[in-house]
Amino acid sequence: MIKKSIIITLSLLMMPLSLVAQEVKKDTPAFRLLKVMNFKQNIIDGSDAGFILVANSLEASNLNEAEMAEVKVAFLEYMIKLANDPELSKKVAEIYNTNFTEEEIKGLITFYQTALGKKALKALPTVMGESMKISTSLAQKHVGSFHLALKDILQRKAAKK
Repeated sequence: MIKKSIIITLSLLMMPLSLVAQEVKKDTPAFRLLKVMNFKQNIIDGSDAGFILVANSLEASNLNEAEMAEVKVAFLEYMIKLANDPELSKKVAEIYNTNFTEEEIKGLITFYQTALGKKALKALPTVMGESMKISTSLAQKHVGSFHLALKDILQRKAAKK
């Protein structure tokens, strides 16, 4: 019984060390970049931009203002969960590691710590949101030609059968 208690006590004492060891693994340049970029908060702040697409997709649902407000709250909660999912940060860090060298990532960290880099990070959700609005409206303008091309392709495929 005493031996079991000692093992449990040692295990509990070692747990914080294992958690620190896990955190050290996350202290790579890519994870530091995400931290400097305020990655999680930018996802949450960008939820307004993403909500535009949700709102557009719900136009046919004829939701009233109060119902749309509920949808917006639910969407924000969803974005908060997404932003805080450790798997997302891990996968995004992997993407940076695939597309940039360690030195390039360190260069991005240095840039995002400058005044211009901080301004770019702060403006990014707004720029993306406004870009989405513009691209959504312009997509409607040009979607007809895509539908015609798609129709033609599908008709030719059906004719081959």
